[in-house]
Formats: sequence, C-alpha cells, structure tokens
Amino acid sequence: MTTLLFAFLFTLLVSLGLGPCARRIGLGLRMLDQPDERKVHQGSVPRIGGLAIFVSFFLGLALAATASNPIASQATLEAEKVAFLSGAVICFATGFWDDFRRLGPWEKFSLQILAAGIAFWGGLRIHFPLDMQLPTLLAVSLSFCVTVFWFLLFVNAVNLIDGLDGLAGGVVLFTCLTMIIFLVLDEDYGYALFFALLGGAVLGFLPYNFSSGLKMFLGDGGSYFLGFSVAGLAILASAKTQVGASVMIPIVAMGLPVFEVIASPLRRFILARHPFQPDSAHIHHRLLDRGLSQRTVVICLYIATVVLCLS
Repeated sequence: MTTLLFAFLFTLLVSLGLGPCARRIGLGLRMLDQPDERKVHQGSVPRIGGLAIFVSFFLGLALAATASNPIASQATLEAEKVAFLSGAVICFATGFWDDFRRLGPWEKFSLQILAAGIAFWGGLRIHFPLDMQLPTLLAVSLSFCVTVFWFLLFVNAVNLIDGLDGLAGGVVLFTCLTMIIFLVLDEDYGYALFFALLGGAVLGFLPYNFSSGLKMFLGDGGSYFLGFSVAGLAILASAKTQVGASVMIPIVAMGLPVFEVIASPLRRFILARHPFQPDSAHIHHRLLDRGLSQRTVVICLYIATVVLCLS
C-alpha cells in the first residue's frame, strides 16, 4: 500500500508542478478553447492540461520501472504493456494535434481505431468464453470488433463529458480509485499501481481546471489519453480467457459518460442531424438549462458517479 500511495503522490505532485509550464506552452502555441454558444466558459482558455497528465504518468511509470520494490517491478514493459502504451501515445497525439490544428471527425475516428488496433494485436483483447466454441477466424474477428468498440467507447465517453470544469477529470479519478480498491482486494498490486499513477496525475491537474487565474482544460489530448488508459488498463487487469469483473467495473463507474456516448448519436440520428455533430443536449447541458450552476451540476454528477462506483 505504501508503494501505491507513493506512486499516487508522485504523479500528483509532478502534474501539479507541470501545470503552469503546460499552460504557458498552450498559450504560446495558441492552443486555446474559444467561447461559443455550446460552451459555458468566458474568454480563451488553454486546452493543454492533458499534457501535464500524460508526462506525469510516463515519468511515474519510468520511476517505477527502475525501482527494486516488488510491486513497482511489475511495471516492467512486457509486450502487452508496450502495445497499450503505444496505443495511448497515438491516442494522445491525435487529440493533441486536434487541439492544435483541428482534425475532421473521420480522421480522429480512424486514428482512434488505429490506436485500438495496435493494442489489440499486441495482446489487449476482450475474449469470449471458451465454451462458445467459435471458429478461430470468427472468434478473432469478433474479439477485434468488441475490443476496438470498447476503446472507442471510453475514449469518446471521456471526451463527451469534458464540458464543465472538473467533470471529466473527476469521473476518471473516481474510476481510478475504485479500480485501485478492487485490485488491491484482488491482490493485483501491479495494475493497481498503473491506476494509482493515472489517478494521481489527474488529481494534480484538477486544481488548474477549477482555477480562475491559471485555468486550463484537458483538451482532446487529455480526454483521449484518459479514456484509452482506463479502457486498456481494465483489459490488462482482467482475466485473459473471459471478460472479468475488472473489465466491467469501469463501465459501471463511468456509467454516465458511457450512456451519453451511446445515446447522443442515436438522438442526433432520430432528429435527422449528423451523428458526430456536437450539440447542447448532454446531461450537463440539460441541468444547466434548469438553472443549476456549473459547480452544482458537477457536484451532482460527482455524487452520481460515486454511487455507481460504490455499486
């Protein structure tokens, strides 16, 4: 437990320390989120907070890999972990470039599939129960489709709820804490370490997300990286032969954004709109329309997330 706490605090402090530097880079590169009719913030805000989380996580991972501690030594880079990290880097780079120059929806979608595909062929696969006795080619094809869908679901779920200060980061933080508790109870300290590194990095970012003077947003780079990381780590921590509890817990804990990312395209299709065209009909927008303040909405959704995590 001491190792997990140290890992959490390390990435928390590094992320907290890197925040001002990341913000200056965002201002220098003009990676700014401009206000419009869909957004609730005032003025231009750097959308580069994900950079601090990304760097903090990998610095923590590098430190763990060099340690002689039995738990930290499980951070060694095996083939599956290399595939996961490679996909995470591609996903972060996709979002980061979108924050910088903007990509079309199909370009982002294709690169997300590429990142998920790399993870899949590296060994991160959602397998079907052995008693289904499917032909090998069909089993692999189904596994590929389900695994890629899993990654896309989480990547876009986190991105979709990144509309209010602290909302996306808070939901991911609660999910990481839930996974840490579950994995510790299951005596899987190695992957609990990964979630501790990720959770600490997110918590170190949140003060800047809530700040008025040093405010910055996750950006697509941050939300893509967090979504991909939660999805990938859940698969890595699960049993290799079938979908285990460690795969199902994140989808329950992140029930609100997961529901949103499934319901939103269907809603737009029914209304004869482009399925990937942003709108202001998400749950946090609807609560704002009812007269609730930003902070009240975030607190309400935090409470709903905590209830889902406890369930």
